[in-house]
Amino acid sequence: MGLWDIITGADQERDRNAAIRNFAYNAGMVYSESAAIGMLKQLQAFELFKQGTQRKLKNLIIDREMAPEHFMFDYDYTISTGKSSHTYSQSVQFFDSKALSLPQFRLKPENFFDVLIEWFGFKDIDFNTHPEFSKEFKLTGEFESVIRYYFDSDILNLIEQQKEFNMEGMNFYLVIHTQHKVLPVQQLDGFKKFGTMLFELFKLRSQKSLEEFEI
Repeated sequence: MGLWDIITGADQERDRNAAIRNFAYNAGMVYSESAAIGMLKQLQAFELFKQGTQRKLKNLIIDREMAPEHFMFDYDYTISTGKSSHTYSQSVQFFDSKALSLPQFRLKPENFFDVLIEWFGFKDIDFNTHPEFSKEFKLTGEFESVIRYYFDSDILNLIEQQKEFNMEGMNFYLVIHTQHKVLPVQQLDGFKKFGTMLFELFKLRSQKSLEEFEI
């Protein structure tokens, strides 16, 4: 990487920081870098945050209306292979709420290698009622019956409309993120709305599970 690339990259990052600050202000959210280090430690149990090295959480914004339950941020990590390395960036939403009681699951867009793995007996969770979802996504987790309960028709229908996102759930936590790209700032509002809708549906499902199973 040359000097010009470094300067250009720094300018682009500064412009993005400023644009996200402005987005946060207009969306009723708070821009904060001070909480980033502690949050990264909190997220270490999730697959996304186990990958690579030089992990960095930045441009953290906190939803005033849901604080401290809803966060959005950019996340970078680096994969090194021999003499070369590559840094991957993604846009992330994180919900930390006692209103959730999620089974541990991981959802990602299905690719050719996932289909190949299925041929060797490693199955994902499919839904006969939603063949499009089953075709487009790989859903995995240890307790299949519980995961099926939480992924009702409302949730499946919503996810089918947004095919580019990955998700992980665990107890009080829900993580939604892009894969190896950050969203343009003008798309963050739509991303926020999608995440909030998904959170509300999972919250309703969590509440219903408590009522039905009298936990």
